[in-house]
Amino acid sequence: MITPIGGTTDVISYHTLRLTSASRTEFMALIKLVFDINNIKASLEIAYKKPKLQRNVVIEEVFNSVYKVLCKSVRGDPFKAPNVDTIYGSPPYENTHIEQILTNFCIRFFGNNKNVLTFEEALMVTKIVLHFFNSWMWTIPDNKSYDQRLYSNTYSYYYRRYMVHCVIPRLSHSISPRYQATAIFGRDVLKYTLESFSKELQVWCYKSNIMWNEHTNLYCMTKMPIYMDLLKKEVYNRNSQIFTLDFDMTDIMRLYKSYQYP
Repeated sequence: MITPIGGTTDVISYHTLRLTSASRTEFMALIKLVFDINNIKASLEIAYKKPKLQRNVVIEEVFNSVYKVLCKSVRGDPFKAPNVDTIYGSPPYENTHIEQILTNFCIRFFGNNKNVLTFEEALMVTKIVLHFFNSWMWTIPDNKSYDQRLYSNTYSYYYRRYMVHCVIPRLSHSISPRYQATAIFGRDVLKYTLESFSKELQVWCYKSNIMWNEHTNLYCMTKMPIYMDLLKKEVYNRNSQIFTLDFDMTDIMRLYKSYQYP
């Protein structure tokens, strides 16, 4: 195999030889990469044509960064998956992720207290909440102000990384893996997003409950509101222990995974 030495002719010769000897899998990987480049370029062109007040700098920056990585991948090694970790670094972005925090919440408040929800019921609601949080689209950054003394990083900081690792891979063919937001973000993101997420989750439940069976209705319409109210109080409590507890997760996760999504 020849390797590119320098100059346009050498690079073209190198890629031509590689294409003629590429396997079907490699060729399909290249097609997917080119397809994604064209789609992202088209999205950027549409965004640039919008009136200034309708444009979002954060989203444009993210798409432009991914576009550059894909183009670099084509020029360098077109059969190798592009590495988007070069943009903002590798996940996770917070030490204690949301899955752990919500499990801590269950153990802390429902482990030995059956007056509100049983531990099993709380775990079931947790699974539903995590499922919908991972499929929910975060609110686009705007001019809303936050007391940054309460956070390690800005909302835009997390939103950029959410787009690169959770959203764009879902829409593309060449970028992998796609991460679940609840596995790579934690306390800050939960505090930033919980109010918006909770409202949209409630609206979705009211719109969808007519299609559910009795079991799903029970959890989503009766038990989930109780769970979410308690969770919000705890998430916005500066002294909450759910962010720092360190339980042995082996038995808890075995029980957690034993429940089926209703």
